[in-house]
Amino acid sequence: METVDEYIPTPERETDKPFLLAVEDVFSISGRGTVCTGRVEQGIVKKGDEVEILGRGKKPQKSVITGIRMFNTDLPEGPAGYTVGVLCRGIDKDAVFRGQVICAPGATKTHTKFKANIYFAKKDEGGRSNPVMPGYMPIEGMVSSDGNEVQMAMPGDNITCTCELIAGTPIEKGMRFAMREASSPIIDIFSWGRAGFQTSA
Repeated sequence: METVDEYIPTPERETDKPFLLAVEDVFSISGRGTVCTGRVEQGIVKKGDEVEILGRGKKPQKSVITGIRMFNTDLPEGPAGYTVGVLCRGIDKDAVFRGQVICAPGATKTHTKFKANIYFAKKDEGGRSNPVMPGYMPIEGMVSSDGNEVQMAMPGDNITCTCELIAGTPIEKGMRFAMREASSPIIDIFSWGRAGFQTSA
């Protein structure tokens, strides 16, 4: 590991930004409440912090973090880069979903339209075998074109285009995520240009 450390620098964690965790899974623990697991994308979460739960077109929910765990160990805080489980006070398990975020109040907003650089996965990567045209609509939203942009994308292509989501989703400039068709992650998206964002109601 010392040799690895010599050649691969430790990634810089954005601990100075407001807390934001991308929800990957949700569990209910008898006698304790709802635990949401995921990676802390930025900031630091501490026990007692007030948070918001946003995304997937759902009404924002407020909660308080009453516990933080990683590998069955209680932690006083969860900094950026950690994958943790956070215990959320007063939140029902069925009210939180994968794809939402838990964040410091006011840390981010949900958007329905934005510009992005996107990659269409090939069939052997779990993607499509056919090309897509402007107006293509996987589960989460639609990929469109802005006139002088590419009019057709083949599997394996990287293009710049406009994405319009069915439901408001927390997205920040430079954020990377995937769209799915059925259960396959067919599009790898890198968002850019805040001016292209359209805030959801």
